[in-house]
Amino acid sequence: MPIADRAHLPTTVTSTALGQIAGYPVGAARQPGYDARDARGDRPAAKIRAAHEGPDELLKRGLAELNQGRFEPARQLFLDALALDAHRAEAYNGVGVTFYARSDFDEALAWYKRALEANPSLGDAYYNIACIYSREGKKPLAFRYLRLAALNHYTQREQMQRDPDLAPLQGEPQMAELLTQMSTAVAAPAAGAHR
Repeated sequence: MPIADRAHLPTTVTSTALGQIAGYPVGAARQPGYDARDARGDRPAAKIRAAHEGPDELLKRGLAELNQGRFEPARQLFLDALALDAHRAEAYNGVGVTFYARSDFDEALAWYKRALEANPSLGDAYYNIACIYSREGKKPLAFRYLRLAALNHYTQREQMQRDPDLAPLQGEPQMAELLTQMSTAVAAPAAGAHR
């Protein structure tokens, strides 16, 4: 056909044949962050989620799963958040909580310590370490980490008083002293805020 005769041919393709190409879904334009390997299954599901969500969203979803008692999905979401931002201490702490829930205390302890490497002022991680040491009967270490938790803005006194993990420490003079110090520390900023 001469070039002049081609002018009447359509210039757009309306076929759904693109759906036959691996990695290019039917009728979908390529979105930012789209990777053909996702559609082919060449990448783990974690990377697919992480490509479409930020670490904050993954942390929120992980906490929701954790609060529902779904520890394995929570762990994966925390790990996904860490894949995007390796400095998220809350995610390391969350992974530790999932291992703690499985009674894998050594692994939980290792993750809590990683949380402190990422953020040495994460009071929750100190508290969680104290709980493990208390369960193991290592009272001096448990009190040391409880003090560190309080120094790093852990202020949940009621939790400390009713936490079964800390039951071996209840009634000890150090516990009463620590709770009193926490009350004073919480009350002091509140009084100063009214000035």
